[in-house]
Amino acid sequence: MIHSNSIYFVTTPIDMRFGMGRLTTFLQVNFPNKCYSGSLFIFTNRQQSMFKLISIDSASKKVS
Repeated sequence: MIHSNSIYFVTTPIDMRFGMGRLTTFLQVNFPNKCYSGSLFIFTNRQQSMFKLISIDSASKKVS
């Protein structure tokens, strides 16, 4: 189970082939102050037919 303070819907469509490392880099560049806040980020593809969720733990920098 993922517990988060905030939920952010990222409106920029992404390529669903992106792995967690590339999504984390995207967050570090575009959301530097919120990236490691324990928030939940929702990504979608251009057709909005698929989505990915990512949350990064602030203490251990663990991606889930």
